[in-house]
Amino acid sequence: MRTIYDASFTGLDISDTVELLEFAVPDQNMSVISMISLNNLCGEVGEYDSKLYIDNHLAVPDRKVLNASGNTSISLQSRDISIYQGAVVKITLKGLVADTNVGGRLLLLDSSVFTLQELESLINEITPQLISQVVAAVKGINITVKPETKLLGPCKEPIVPSVKVLNQCSGSR
Repeated sequence: MRTIYDASFTGLDISDTVELLEFAVPDQNMSVISMISLNNLCGEVGEYDSKLYIDNHLAVPDRKVLNASGNTSISLQSRDISIYQGAVVKITLKGLVADTNVGGRLLLLDSSVFTLQELESLINEITPQLISQVVAAVKGINITVKPETKLLGPCKEPIVPSVKVLNQCSGSR
Protein backbone atom coordinates (compact mmCIF):
# COMPACT_ATOMS: atom_id res chain seq x y z
CA MET A 1 0.00 0.00 0.00
CA ARG A 2 1.10 3.50 -0.75
CA THR A 3 0.37 6.48 1.51
CA ILE A 4 -1.56 9.19 -0.34
CA TYR A 5 -2.12 11.49 2.62
CA ASP A 6 -0.87 11.43 6.21
CA ALA A 7 -1.52 14.36 8.52
CA SER A 8 -1.85 14.86 12.25
CA PHE A 9 -4.01 17.53 13.81
CA THR A 10 -4.51 19.09 17.26
CA GLY A 11 -7.06 21.46 18.74
CA LEU A 12 -9.74 20.47 16.22
CA ASP A 13 -13.37 21.31 17.04
CA ILE A 14 -15.47 18.36 15.81
CA SER A 15 -18.63 19.32 17.68
CA ASP A 16 -20.10 19.94 14.23
CA THR A 17 -19.12 18.40 10.88
CA VAL A 18 -15.54 19.28 9.87
CA GLU A 19 -13.87 18.66 6.52
CA LEU A 20 -10.59 16.84 7.11
CA LEU A 21 -9.46 16.51 3.51
CA GLU A 22 -10.43 17.37 -0.05
CA PHE A 23 -8.31 16.44 -3.06
CA ALA A 24 -8.60 15.57 -6.75
CA VAL A 25 -7.39 12.12 -7.77
CA PRO A 26 -4.39 12.89 -9.98
CA ASP A 27 -3.25 10.55 -12.73
CA GLN A 28 -4.96 7.17 -12.41
CA ASN A 29 -7.84 5.20 -10.93
CA MET A 30 -7.15 3.81 -7.46
CA SER A 31 -8.64 2.06 -4.48
CA VAL A 32 -8.33 3.84 -1.15
CA ILE A 33 -8.83 3.21 2.55
CA SER A 34 -9.20 6.10 5.00
CA MET A 35 -8.16 5.68 8.62
CA ILE A 36 -8.87 8.27 11.30
CA SER A 37 -7.46 8.05 14.82
CA LEU A 38 -8.83 10.45 17.42
CA ASN A 39 -7.59 11.32 20.91
CA ASN A 40 -8.40 13.84 23.61
CA LEU A 41 -12.12 13.14 23.22
CA CYS A 42 -14.56 14.38 25.86
CA GLY A 43 -15.09 10.83 27.15
CA GLU A 44 -18.87 10.92 26.95
CA VAL A 45 -21.11 8.26 25.45
CA GLY A 46 -21.95 9.11 21.86
CA GLU A 47 -21.50 8.48 18.17
CA TYR A 48 -18.56 9.59 16.01
CA ASP A 49 -19.18 9.78 12.28
CA SER A 50 -16.78 9.88 9.32
CA LYS A 51 -18.01 10.22 5.73
CA LEU A 52 -16.20 9.92 2.42
CA TYR A 53 -17.61 11.72 -0.61
CA ILE A 54 -16.68 11.32 -4.27
CA ASP A 55 -17.72 14.31 -6.39
CA ASN A 56 -20.06 15.42 -3.53
CA HIS A 57 -21.82 12.03 -3.41
CA LEU A 58 -21.61 9.85 -0.32
CA ALA A 59 -19.39 6.96 -1.42
CA VAL A 60 -19.96 4.42 1.33
CA PRO A 61 -22.23 4.14 4.32
CA ASP A 62 -21.19 6.32 7.23
CA ARG A 63 -18.32 5.03 9.33
CA LYS A 64 -19.91 5.41 12.74
CA VAL A 65 -18.34 4.40 16.03
CA LEU A 66 -20.16 4.41 19.35
CA ASN A 67 -17.90 5.72 22.10
CA ALA A 68 -18.20 4.26 25.59
CA SER A 69 -18.24 6.38 28.74
CA GLY A 70 -14.74 7.43 29.81
CA ASN A 71 -13.13 6.46 26.50
CA THR A 72 -10.99 9.35 25.20
CA SER A 73 -9.65 7.81 21.96
CA ILE A 74 -11.17 5.93 19.01
CA SER A 75 -10.37 4.92 15.43
CA LEU A 76 -12.56 4.88 12.32
CA GLN A 77 -11.70 3.09 9.07
CA SER A 78 -13.45 2.99 5.71
CA ARG A 79 -13.84 0.04 3.42
CA ASP A 80 -11.75 -0.31 0.28
CA ILE A 81 -13.23 2.33 -2.07
CA SER A 82 -12.63 2.62 -5.84
CA ILE A 83 -11.98 6.14 -7.04
CA TYR A 84 -11.57 7.24 -10.63
CA GLN A 85 -9.02 9.63 -12.10
CA GLY A 86 -10.14 13.24 -11.81
CA ALA A 87 -12.71 12.58 -9.05
CA VAL A 88 -12.79 14.93 -6.08
CA VAL A 89 -12.61 13.13 -2.73
CA LYS A 90 -13.73 14.72 0.52
CA ILE A 91 -13.56 13.24 4.04
CA THR A 92 -15.59 14.70 6.90
CA LEU A 93 -15.78 14.00 10.63
CA LYS A 94 -18.35 14.79 13.33
CA GLY A 95 -18.00 14.17 17.04
CA LEU A 96 -19.89 15.10 20.19
CA VAL A 97 -20.85 18.60 21.36
CA ALA A 98 -18.08 18.67 23.98
CA ASP A 99 -15.34 17.65 21.51
CA THR A 100 -13.81 21.07 20.89
CA ASN A 101 -10.11 20.30 21.34
CA VAL A 102 -9.48 16.95 19.62
CA GLY A 103 -6.20 15.60 18.30
CA GLY A 104 -5.62 12.83 15.84
CA ARG A 105 -4.39 11.62 12.52
CA LEU A 106 -5.89 11.06 9.07
CA LEU A 107 -4.22 8.44 6.90
CA LEU A 108 -5.35 7.80 3.33
CA LEU A 109 -3.85 4.70 1.69
CA ASP A 110 -3.85 3.59 -1.94
CA SER A 111 -4.82 -0.08 -1.68
CA SER A 112 -4.67 -0.75 -5.43
CA VAL A 113 -3.02 -4.01 -6.40
CA PHE A 114 -0.68 -2.13 -8.77
CA THR A 115 -0.24 1.51 -9.51
CA LEU A 116 0.25 2.46 -13.15
CA GLN A 117 3.87 3.41 -12.44
CA GLU A 118 4.57 0.06 -10.71
CA LEU A 119 3.09 -1.90 -13.62
CA GLU A 120 5.03 0.14 -16.18
CA SER A 121 8.26 -0.36 -14.22
CA LEU A 122 7.64 -4.12 -14.01
CA ILE A 123 6.96 -4.38 -17.77
CA ASN A 124 10.09 -2.36 -18.59
CA GLU A 125 12.14 -4.60 -16.31
CA ILE A 126 10.99 -7.94 -17.74
CA THR A 127 10.62 -6.99 -21.43
CA PRO A 128 14.31 -7.49 -22.42
CA GLN A 129 14.33 -10.92 -20.75
CA LEU A 130 11.11 -11.96 -22.46
CA ILE A 131 12.31 -10.82 -25.88
CA SER A 132 15.57 -12.77 -25.57
CA GLN A 133 13.66 -15.88 -24.42
CA VAL A 134 11.22 -15.64 -27.36
CA VAL A 135 14.07 -15.16 -29.85
CA ALA A 136 15.92 -18.18 -28.42
CA ALA A 137 12.75 -20.29 -28.54
CA VAL A 138 12.00 -19.31 -32.16
CA LYS A 139 15.56 -20.17 -33.21
CA GLY A 140 15.09 -23.63 -31.75
CA ILE A 141 11.91 -24.40 -33.69
CA ASN A 142 12.32 -27.01 -36.46
CA ILE A 143 9.87 -26.20 -39.23
CA THR A 144 8.82 -28.89 -41.72
CA VAL A 145 7.30 -27.58 -44.92
CA LYS A 146 4.66 -29.78 -46.61
CA PRO A 147 5.48 -30.37 -50.28
CA GLU A 148 3.07 -28.79 -52.74
CA THR A 149 1.38 -30.38 -55.76
CA LYS A 150 1.68 -28.26 -58.88
CA LEU A 151 0.12 -28.65 -62.30
CA LEU A 152 2.17 -27.80 -65.33
CA GLY A 153 0.06 -26.31 -68.08
CA PRO A 154 -3.72 -26.34 -68.44
CA CYS A 155 -4.27 -30.06 -69.16
CA LYS A 156 -1.14 -31.77 -68.00
CA GLU A 157 -0.94 -34.61 -65.61
CA PRO A 158 -0.10 -33.64 -62.03
CA ILE A 159 3.45 -34.20 -60.82
CA VAL A 160 2.16 -36.25 -57.93
CA PRO A 161 0.00 -39.00 -59.52
CA SER A 162 -2.25 -39.44 -56.48
CA VAL A 163 -3.77 -35.97 -56.92
CA LYS A 164 -6.66 -35.79 -59.41
CA VAL A 165 -7.57 -32.70 -61.34
CA LEU A 166 -11.30 -32.45 -61.99
CA ASN A 167 -13.18 -30.30 -64.46
CA GLN A 168 -10.12 -28.67 -66.00
CA CYS A 169 -9.91 -30.66 -69.22
CA SER A 170 -12.56 -32.08 -71.43
CA GLY A 171 -12.44 -35.79 -71.51
CA SER A 172 -12.17 -38.37 -68.84
CA ARG A 173 -9.18 -39.60 -67.01
